[in-house]
Amino acid sequence: MHDEWVEPTARVDARPGLGLLHPPMRDFYADREQVLRDGIAHLRAAWAAHPEDRELSGLIAEFVTQDEDFARLWTEREVSVNGRGRKLLRHPVAGAITVDFEVLLPLQDPGLRLLIYRPADEESRASLERLCAR
Repeated sequence: MHDEWVEPTARVDARPGLGLLHPPMRDFYADREQVLRDGIAHLRAAWAAHPEDRELSGLIAEFVTQDEDFARLWTEREVSVNGRGRKLLRHPVAGAITVDFEVLLPLQDPGLRLLIYRPADEESRASLERLCAR
């Protein structure tokens, strides 16, 4: 039922942020460079807020040594938290899907992030509904 591209290894599945670095996901985002840049800027913001977090620091060190795109963008030192935007996805079965996203911060636990993705147009909504019906 699932295509091979979405079947991450247990290690990838359990590790935050690795999805963009997972080779089968490299073509999933039409603007991978910007999505990766935004993700790294978010990660840097989390790292700045929790510099004592050894696990997070270790994860970043691992990404820097294992992915040249990550290493290049990490050295730019960009820090940001983008609360909303639009992404164009390239699904291997459904084709192009455009989603709008929002990042919400729960008041009771501002260290958490809730990501909400919605289809940006009717064509994307129909494609997502077809995928859900599979």
